[in-house]
Amino acid sequence: MFLRSANLIIISSVLGFLAIAAVALRFLCKRKRKARVTIDDYLIILGLILALSICVCTIIGAAKYRFGNHEIYIESGPLAGWPEAWLLLGYGKIFYALQLLHATAMPIIKASLMIFLRRIFFASRSFEITFWIITIYVFLWWLTTFWMSVFQCWPISSNWGTTPAQMGDCIPDYMTWYAWVALLNVLSDFAIVILPIPLVLRIQMPLRRKLAGVFVLATAIFVVVAGIGRTVGYFTYDHESLDFSYVFYDFLVWTSIEPYLEVIGCCLPTMGHLADNIKFSDLYSWIRVSLSQLSLRHSPSRGTSASADIDNSTSANHPSWYELTEERSAASGTKGNIDNGTDSQRLS
Repeated sequence: MFLRSANLIIISSVLGFLAIAAVALRFLCKRKRKARVTIDDYLIILGLILALSICVCTIIGAAKYRFGNHEIYIESGPLAGWPEAWLLLGYGKIFYALQLLHATAMPIIKASLMIFLRRIFFASRSFEITFWIITIYVFLWWLTTFWMSVFQCWPISSNWGTTPAQMGDCIPDYMTWYAWVALLNVLSDFAIVILPIPLVLRIQMPLRRKLAGVFVLATAIFVVVAGIGRTVGYFTYDHESLDFSYVFYDFLVWTSIEPYLEVIGCCLPTMGHLADNIKFSDLYSWIRVSLSQLSLRHSPSRGTSASADIDNSTSANHPSWYELTEERSAASGTKGNIDNGTDSQRLS
């Protein structure tokens, strides 16, 4: 398999797994808090499904239709120099599906995060006004982008035409139009990232938790970076090239990365309860003891029985990190849940 195609498959698979893990941890934290499932949780599930659909399309395109690699061209006849029909057909259909899936996934994931933040900062009038401004902005972005993507060429089948005669009528210079649409998407990402930070800093809670909350929210800046990468991919696209899958490589990479990072970033603020149960001193002790056990097992001057005795004593005196986490989860089970707790509990 070609290197670029392999990169697309690896990126999609790894980030897809991480996104699934993030959503699973989100619901695990809710279960530990005994918090009810709310609309933002359902939206993130829908967003994850759409993101995984993008993953499937990208993997199929890379494995079957040479995404990221040079086209195979017709060598003779009236269409000499034109990409082979089977490649254009598969590439056109998958690329069309990617546009629609991405245009739908991003607003849904944003809506999940916005609803989550609104539940925390419902008492802030300034947040309420900003919330509705961003919500309307994102909705109008989806409305414009989705339907323009559906009807970017007419008839719709011309999106996967295999000859110049089958290309139909398309929006003039529609790739530049998509570049500006991608840029507008980045602006909404940036607004959502910075929106809650001043409010978090004003909440009455220990400074450590404030900084932790700001850090978690600030990790969403990676979504902005991915959006910028996708926008640059559009702006740098070679409009004259017939080597479609090759020149679209950067766009395909960032289209795969962006929704996954948004799902992960949307779930991180809900995992405060999980983070509260982890003490880095406990983690350090667990790693140190584990390394000590490992070195003793492989030490030529020690017998197996001695190693076993040391293992038993260390494991008895130093419970595993998992056990420590479980004990603290049980001890903190009465803290309350996100829906009716204090401001500091709402971030957990």
